[in-house]
Amino acid sequence: MRAPVFKPFAVLMLSAALLATGVVSAHAEDDAPAEAPLCSAPDPSTVIVNPDAVDGIDLDTCDVVGVTVEADGVGVVVPEAGMTVTAVGEVADGDASYLEVDVNEAGEVAVSTTEPETEYGMILPDGSFEELSEQAATSATAAAAAYSRCNDYSYRLSSGTWRPGTLYLNSNERLPGNVSKATFESMMVASLNVWKKGTNSCGLTRSLNVPGSISYGNWTYDANINGDSTCAVADSRSVIDFGSLSGNVLGLACTWSSGGVPVQSDVRFDTSDRSWVTSTTGCTGQKFDLRSVVTHELGHVLGLNHATEYGGSDLTMSPSVDPCNAASRSLGAGDLAAIYVKHGK
Repeated sequence: MRAPVFKPFAVLMLSAALLATGVVSAHAEDDAPAEAPLCSAPDPSTVIVNPDAVDGIDLDTCDVVGVTVEADGVGVVVPEAGMTVTAVGEVADGDASYLEVDVNEAGEVAVSTTEPETEYGMILPDGSFEELSEQAATSATAAAAAYSRCNDYSYRLSSGTWRPGTLYLNSNERLPGNVSKATFESMMVASLNVWKKGTNSCGLTRSLNVPGSISYGNWTYDANINGDSTCAVADSRSVIDFGSLSGNVLGLACTWSSGGVPVQSDVRFDTSDRSWVTSTTGCTGQKFDLRSVVTHELGHVLGLNHATEYGGSDLTMSPSVDPCNAASRSLGAGDLAAIYVKHGK
């Protein structure tokens, strides 16, 4: 999604254009007219709810750095030139939450609400990898007796390759009442090991070289994620925590990239209005398996986006998860193929 870059003569028209395309001010009364940001000095509290209002802007003619863009239930604070911010959320129901704001070195802003193209591939019984066309992948699934996560070979990958080092876990603040510090810590380590070892429910084996480690203990760092599910400003430290998220977002991963290379990834799990379970037994009602969502969000940290899923909705990287579904604790066929392509030996 690209719009023509605003030229200098268009600056005077920008405020009116933003008003017409969905700009609200955090300081405005609920029934008051919305106010557009001034191009010379935008109000950091401004929220733009239509990405098209920002897509194509040139920072030289309209400095929107610090303004928040919202779409699909998540938000991104517009970064400085040369930076990209990607927000990817797993939701309780409905379509995926995805928003990326890229500002190139020239200061041109591009906004996308569409995830990268779907790819297809499978890990064969001997551990080798075979890339598939869409037709070959869907044919292989159709040939099976029934659809399962073990014959869905779809996946999406983020651009750039990041080998995360330390992921700081805040296991001391805002935890749900039924999730202890020790449980959260052990769950994070176990879920990262699922990706490192390629643990799957399909009987497949593949050597991997997945980076990253979980550091836990007394950390009280906060993820740079606001309560309205907005990726804020990077601080060069990757943090995982619990906190308030808006809407139906269960977990949100925010990744900041510089020059196309990811440099930081934060994750937050929702505590605003969410019932979590930590056991695979006894789950009822609208409760969600925490470890499944943890494993999913770590997939985003490692460079995976949401799977297309042409036959079901239970791959680990599914864009949504059903209550009490614990299948995502281990990988499906498409998940294993994706992590191999991103971090195979």
